Amino acid sequence: MKIRGTLTIVDAAAHDYEFRAQRSTGVSTQQVVKTAGQSKLYRTTGERQPKMVAHLSVSADAADPAAELQEQLSRVTAGMATKRQPRLRGRTLLSTDGTRVTLNQQSGEVECVLRFAGADRQNLQETLIKRMQQISTCFAINNALLAPLSR
Repeated sequence: MKIRGTLTIVDAAAHDYEFRAQRSTGVSTQQVVKTAGQSKLYRTTGERQPKMVAHLSVSADAADPAAELQEQLSRVTAGMATKRQPRLRGRTLLSTDGTRVTLNQQSGEVECVLRFAGADRQNLQETLIKRMQQISTCFAINNALLAPLSR
């Protein structure tokens, strides 16, 4: 028996999930099926609108079901192109190795970009804390520019 629905991860560490079953309202056809193990990714031609569906399967006795779900998703979506967010245009408030803060006063947006190189990955937590302190200091220094955005 198969039941369609939505699985919400409430607390991954405690393996706490919430499942809501959906009503079936019509027959849809699977197109462009890509499989990896027992999981699959396909497009549908439903009555209302076509969708992309990821059907992920994990064994019942899995030690870490959330991690296996993520692994199955990465396998099924391997090779799919991702769309990068365009860079915010505006005044650069901070630009150091791996950290950039940009302010666009017209749109009222602030963009913080963090990049980690291979060497940074070994001490990722320390590097992240250091860069967040740099961003916080940048916000304090540029408070006069950022204050109008909060109104």
